Amino acid sequence: MNIDEKEINNFDSFAHEWWNKRGPYKLIHNLTPLRLKYIQQHLDIKNSNILDIGCGGGILAEELTDKGAKVTGLDASKKTIQIAKSHAKEKNYSINYLNSSLEDHIKKTKYEYDAIVCFELIEHIPDQLKLIKDLSSICKKGGKVFLNNENSSGGLITKIFTLEHESATQMMSAIRALVPATNPITVNASSNSLVVTDTAVNMNRIAKLIGSLDGPRLGFNENYKAQNIPITDLAALVNRVTNEDKGSTNLKNSEHLNVFFVPIPRTNSMLIRGYEKTRVQFALKMAKMFDVPTTNPSNVHVVYLKNAEAIPLANTLKNLFESKKNTGKTNILSGSNNNKDLTNASKNLNPSELLPQTKSSFKDSNNSVNSVIFNGAVIQAEPNINAILVVASEPIFHQIKEVINMLDIRRAQVYIESLIVEISAEKAAEFGVQFQFLDGLSDASKQFFGGTNFSTGGGNLLSLLANPSTANAGLNVGVINGTINVPGVGEVANLGVLIRALESEGNANIIATPTLLTLDNEEAKITIGQNVPFVTGQFTSSATGNNPFQTVERKDVGTSLTIKPLITQGGTVKLKIFQEVSRVLDSELSTTFGTVSTTKRSIESTVLVEDEQFVVLGGLIQDQDSIGESKVPILGDIPVMGNLFKYENKVRRKTNLFVFLRPVVIRSEEDAKVLTMDRYKYLKGFENKTENESPFLPNFERPIVPSIINDDNTE
Repeated sequence: MNIDEKEINNFDSFAHEWWNKRGPYKLIHNLTPLRLKYIQQHLDIKNSNILDIGCGGGILAEELTDKGAKVTGLDASKKTIQIAKSHAKEKNYSINYLNSSLEDHIKKTKYEYDAIVCFELIEHIPDQLKLIKDLSSICKKGGKVFLNNENSSGGLITKIFTLEHESATQMMSAIRALVPATNPITVNASSNSLVVTDTAVNMNRIAKLIGSLDGPRLGFNENYKAQNIPITDLAALVNRVTNEDKGSTNLKNSEHLNVFFVPIPRTNSMLIRGYEKTRVQFALKMAKMFDVPTTNPSNVHVVYLKNAEAIPLANTLKNLFESKKNTGKTNILSGSNNNKDLTNASKNLNPSELLPQTKSSFKDSNNSVNSVIFNGAVIQAEPNINAILVVASEPIFHQIKEVINMLDIRRAQVYIESLIVEISAEKAAEFGVQFQFLDGLSDASKQFFGGTNFSTGGGNLLSLLANPSTANAGLNVGVINGTINVPGVGEVANLGVLIRALESEGNANIIATPTLLTLDNEEAKITIGQNVPFVTGQFTSSATGNNPFQTVERKDVGTSLTIKPLITQGGTVKLKIFQEVSRVLDSELSTTFGTVSTTKRSIESTVLVEDEQFVVLGGLIQDQDSIGESKVPILGDIPVMGNLFKYENKVRRKTNLFVFLRPVVIRSEEDAKVLTMDRYKYLKGFENKTENESPFLPNFERPIVPSIINDDNTE
């Protein structure tokens, strides 16, 4: 069969990484949208019968299925097919995955496919010509075959190298210089293999280099431990002199004369290997020549920071070194014989004399600028230029600089979208009959009155006698028979009967989307609302009360979001969240100064969220029914007729409140630019909807969102 079993075993060991978008198959995930677009340009995907050979975990197969294709996925790796089936089941995709070779599938199937896709496969097949013939045998006449050509200098391919003699970790250090920084190299320690993504042309160079290093043929080895310079810098420098500057000796194309360097940062040493003993010894000589102490007698070094702040970083170093000193354990600055001279020379030195003291504009005590003296090394922050000043010997300085470089890294940012959705509905109904007999009150011989009077409904019969027009909202039907003089009250309307009916319905849909952008592991807060005064105390300075005094506390009322994100090693975002939605009660908007009441809904939690995924923080589902009834005893219970002697009201309230959160990790300038332009275009779209088209109103100049000019001079 046209299968390389060694290649199948290699892919089996990486099967679990297929759907890790930051793993060894990251490039395939990134290329799939481009490949899908290309296929769409040459094929009507919908309802097409497509065979995906070497389907892997099903990245392209799922995209084709999503576009309406009927897909059959074929792969010789059993573990890979299992991963593909599991993921398709999870996403509810109907894909026919088969663990089979192409030859066996041709024998068993009766179908001819509309199209065949074959990516990242041809370079792993022993007989490529046979593969092409087999593809043509199961493709319909006029069908399409999509594959990538390994001989294309511009195309990227992924290849697995299983090492037999050398460590995969050390091998990655050796070939890293040959692979562009944008192309990934992944180490699989369990199988001692490398997964490399690069162009086919460069992949051949890498394969030759790995083949020459991974074997017993390089018998000339030397080990060198640097004393005055970081080993990575020394290895790069010696490599340039030894392997790259060979034009005068006509050795440029003589790869067998190359010398290979394997840096070991932990011990600040490197392994030098080569085919010829003279070349290895020459490299060793160059390493010794470059590894010399600095000629700077003052030993003053300036480390300019790229991302970190000088004062917090200096304090971190201070705490690190002082903790080592207090515990009595060996410090990272100790252990070198070169320390003795500098230690003795600096015993009588005052840090303020060595380096000028710089004061911070911030009043935070944690940002104090103090020099650190430990084992002869002096460290001080210079915030004006955002740099760290170090007075130390070369070996100690390079150790300190290595720590600084590990801390001075670009921190990722997190963009948090918060979605607050509140949907409420309220229905109310009222119905009742009230009547009074007041005619007899005006006749001295007849002192009798009676009837029904209910306080529910927002207006009873007696309260309406003075002015019937003040009846509350709804249907009000009454019978008025002139006026009548009520003893002790005066002349009022003779309102004998009042029938009242009301049905109301109210709905509210409130959506708030506060957003925040903050650095990794930095707290951020946004508040949108009002600053409302609340009276906290009252005092009168005299008995007459002429000099009243009030104490007032102002509080923010509205929508607030406080959040602190932490990006974990696997890319998951840990969020510490405090979200609050508060408002002033409508009934108290016009009350006296400082006496208002508020409603508040808040959530405080810590959650784990995947990058660019929504998570619900919490919510409220409330359903409330209330029924009220006022009636005359016995009379109100009479069927049908009893409605003349009672008043009913019914209210139903439903409230749905949910809070959602979506973090987006921004790791690069390009990610920030894409997100910013997306929000800008969203805002720009609303600008065009605010145009006044009324023929009766004048057109005023409306505010517009300023245009943003991109690097390519486009808006």
